Amino acid sequence: MTLIIGIAGRMRTGKSSLAQLLSEYLSQTHTTMTFSFAEAVRQEVAQSIWPKHGKVEARYMLFRHESEHKESVRPLLQALGQAKRQMVDEDYWVERVQDSINRQGEKSIAIIDDVRHHNEADFCIRKGILIRLRAQESTLIERGAIPERLAHYSENAMKNPSPQELRKPHRVLTLDTAGLSPKGMLKALRPFIDELIEGEFE
Repeated sequence: MTLIIGIAGRMRTGKSSLAQLLSEYLSQTHTTMTFSFAEAVRQEVAQSIWPKHGKVEARYMLFRHESEHKESVRPLLQALGQAKRQMVDEDYWVERVQDSINRQGEKSIAIIDDVRHHNEADFCIRKGILIRLRAQESTLIERGAIPERLAHYSENAMKNPSPQELRKPHRVLTLDTAGLSPKGMLKALRPFIDELIEGEFE
């Protein structure tokens, strides 16, 4: 069995930082890996732009381009991500990440650091828990968030609870990150995480 810990929140709420610290903490006792829905999108964008190259090489080429021209890559990621959700299957990216998680061993933990849509949240709750990180928009802007990007649909799709959140509120942890460092976030959440893992893997 793989336990999933999904992390949701708008940009600059601390999702990636918390995921990294959680991975370091949980890796002490369990096989732990971090996944993201955005990485699955990046892989497909890379292969579509450089189809004559291998997957690894194409992904590296996208990485280099994105590090130098991030804002030119973002619209491609958003367009493909939404197109697959609308034109193929809402769960297209969920299934891609599930395939990657399935390659992990028994009694492992999968951390997903970029939950942005209700179906992604429900996927995490069915197989583990969802951590919701929140902060006032003024705080996010102080941390470097761009107001135009905060207005994008993907930053606001999780404004309301998902169906599974309403059915299983005990599977959702909500934390206001204002005034908290990443280590402070982990400290606040650790008792709940420890209890969850003890109950799942005993």
